[in-house]
Amino acid sequence: MAPRAALVGIGGYGRTLLEVLAAEQGARNCTLAAAVVRTPGRYPDSERMLNELGATAHPTLEELLAAEAGRLDLVVVAGGIPCHETASVAALEAGCHVLCEKPAAGTLAQARRMQQAAAHSGRILAIGYQGMYAPSVARLKALRTGGELGALTHARTLISATRGRRYYRRRDWGGRRGGAEVLDSPIQNACAHQLQQMLYVAGAAERQAATPVAVTAENYRAARDAWADTQYLRVETREGTVIGMLAAHACLEATDVHMEYRFEGGTATAAGGRVVIERAGRSEELADPPYDPSQPLHALLASMETGDPPACTIGNALQHTACIEAGFAAAPPAEVPAEFVLTATPPTSLPTDAAGPVTAIRGIERTLQAAHAAATGYAGAGAPWALPPGRTGLGEDLTPAGREPEE
Repeated sequence: MAPRAALVGIGGYGRTLLEVLAAEQGARNCTLAAAVVRTPGRYPDSERMLNELGATAHPTLEELLAAEAGRLDLVVVAGGIPCHETASVAALEAGCHVLCEKPAAGTLAQARRMQQAAAHSGRILAIGYQGMYAPSVARLKALRTGGELGALTHARTLISATRGRRYYRRRDWGGRRGGAEVLDSPIQNACAHQLQQMLYVAGAAERQAATPVAVTAENYRAARDAWADTQYLRVETREGTVIGMLAAHACLEATDVHMEYRFEGGTATAAGGRVVIERAGRSEELADPPYDPSQPLHALLASMETGDPPACTIGNALQHTACIEAGFAAAPPAEVPAEFVLTATPPTSLPTDAAGPVTAIRGIERTLQAAHAAATGYAGAGAPWALPPGRTGLGEDLTPAGREPEE
């Protein structure tokens, strides 16, 4: 019999996951039995789809779990970051496997409680990072764990992803710290995939992420609606890999993601969906398909049958949360002075939930390129609006150990 599933949240990305679950029901891989619909009438198209699928709507997860007691196998948590911990823990305690949308949680303490609930329940808590299932990530992980190119010494990413006014106003917590601790920001949310992938590839063993021991950070706010919209993180890991990431929403022009991995015996670069691995005497090229939102669910359904964990679980995703939390402890968001900020319509259209006028930092595109080339942050690249980065260490349990200024 196909597993019975429930969906928490049908708006935003929840609509995408509703379509994924509908396709899986059509393929008889699972049955969508119920969904949490907190505000009836807000998403009429999604509600019609639920009716067509025969799924029952409930106003709260508590009511859904009570109605489905003993009959539910899987809960997909598609709601916003503030609900990730509470919904995942409740579903796990009810005996369900859980697929929770990324990032794992707003804080490390929340992610730890999710991890503990999964361990106590004996169920799988998967985190929905689609990029973790890309062929290139599996290949890079194999190179790292197999030692074919020697130790992985550095990994870094540059990404600018334009976001307009609507993005920060899409939810009551969108772009803000939030009533619950959210730390919403590029690397926490829209650009989380790349940091998660680098941490995962840097892990010493299969299904293991690297352990961050110190984080150097710069966090800025150009759009006053944002919590932070321009970031730099440098993560030192116990495994010896140094991870760097530059990300910005406060830009008028988006760029392709550029990722680079440096091993002792070669390099790997990723841009435009293509990954090139270079070593002495030869090169290897891979082409990744577009992100597929169904892959995390497919992986979890397979894991429910075999017992083998999927590529991304709470155990190798909470390191991302630790880095974000430590980065804000090291460098609380600083407002970019008004003389360096402009508001304009971007040259290309934006997704509906990111549309509207864009508040950008003047010349940020050039600054990003300069900082990436020099493997430094915005201050190191000479940006006149930038502040010296802060640095914080993390204990063995990944708990931030306090701020210290970077020398």
